[in-house]
Amino acid sequence: MFSDRVDAGNRLALKMADIIDENTLVLAIPRGGVVIRH
Repeated sequence: MFSDRVDAGNRLALKMADIIDENTLVLAIPRGGVVIRH
């Protein structure tokens, strides 16, 4: 699979290189999720 998050990100960037442009926005959810209300 992936050795770490950096490896995963690099592989994803290489796969997406031909479809991204200056208007592309990549969003990610951090490990553990995101608090939406408490």
